[in-house]
Amino acid sequence: NVKKNDFVIILIIVPIFIADKVWIGVNCIVLKGVTIDKGSVVGAGSLVLKNISEYEIWGGNPAKFIKKRT
Repeated sequence: NVKKNDFVIILIIVPIFIADKVWIGVNCIVLKGVTIDKGSVVGAGSLVLKNISEYEIWGGNPAKFIKKRT
């Protein structure tokens, strides 16, 4: 029963997916729903907003693609 002055909190849970052999630097923020694929590297202090494909290196705020790992 919700009354006129009651607050309603709706909790939405969206997972992040981190695959095997991923390196994530210190103080990174990964937003909800993001997938970091196998063998990727995220530089320290990065803000990850988008999905990262296999064996890619990303960094910055917001994180940007730097190069493909070989």
